Parts: sequence; C-alpha cells; structure tokens
Amino acid sequence: MKLPMHALLLATMLGCTLSRQAAHPPSDLPAGVYDTICGVRAAQGQGTSYPILVLRETRPIFEMVAVQFSYLGNSLTPEDTLPAEKLNDAYRRDFKPRAVPPPQSREDCPWETAAGSYAELYHSRELLLELSNPVENPFSDEEPFGAFGRLSYGGRSGAQWYWVALRPLRPLRPKSGHWEIARIVTLDISDG
Repeated sequence: MKLPMHALLLATMLGCTLSRQAAHPPSDLPAGVYDTICGVRAAQGQGTSYPILVLRETRPIFEMVAVQFSYLGNSLTPEDTLPAEKLNDAYRRDFKPRAVPPPQSREDCPWETAAGSYAELYHSRELLLELSNPVENPFSDEEPFGAFGRLSYGGRSGAQWYWVALRPLRPLRPKSGHWEIARIVTLDISDG
C-alpha cells in the first residue's frame, strides 16, 4: 500500500510510528464546530449577533506552522518549522473539497449556508467562515486530528484563524472513527 505524501512526512518529521495511520481519520467536522467557534468569539468579546456565512465546501487553508507553535511554543527555529511547511504543501497538493456540515443557526449566533461560491463571495461585505478538511496533527497524541477555520470579511486579509483540535469520542477508542472537538485554538496568523 502506497502512503500519501503527508503521511510519509509525518512519520519522518516526528519519528511517529504508523500505528496512528490505523485510526479512522474524521471524514467530517463535528456539527458542534459552529457553536464552539461562537463561544470562542463571545469569550473574546467579539460580536456574535451578525450572521456568518459558511461556505458549502472545505477549502485548502492549511497553516501547520501556526499549529506547531501553538503546541510546542515560540522557541522554534526556522529549521524546526521546515517539516510543517512541507506538510502544508502536501495537504494542499492532496486536497479534495468536501461538503461541510450544515450550520444550525441560533438567535444569539446566527449562521447561514453561503448561497454562492468562494469566488462569488470574495471581497464581499459578508462575514465568511472557511473550513478545511480534517488533517492529521503530528504535534499531539491526545488531539491527533484537526481542521482550520478562517473567518474574514469576504475572504479578505486580516482574517481570524482557528485550529479545531479533534480527539476520539470518549469512551470510544481512537479506531472507532467517532470524533469530538477537544478545543479550538485561536491562531496567530498574519495573512495580510
């Protein structure tokens, strides 16, 4: 069996065994991702009453270096982050869009499924949430997968980035294929 490039990079990067490959990666994000992002935004004092449009499909937004910093700290050298950069490239190269779970709107946190594509909404005045496919997280055994969220006005620069860390649904074992949100981390990414 030929492993995808990102799996080989992970194994090489951290000396991981291929035992994690036996776990069933998440096929989708848990539907609770929207409520969790709303909770993070409310805790940060950001308004949650303005409707947020959610793209219907995932996007190739991967920033593994920021995830690496969030797990391992700021003392990393540029050489330390090279494998994470290669992992970004591999995830982008292997990317295939998937449908995202439909958002359930609440009065205190309104979500809507975007009627248009990213290209149609680019540079609009709409608050837009992009989500990535779930990907393997080589920086944590407790949170072995995760996905990126990018919240912006019409896809413009200056977006707020999130890492949605996923863990096996407890008390089930990792190989069950059931996942829950462990936490959401606000990432320090300058995309402007």
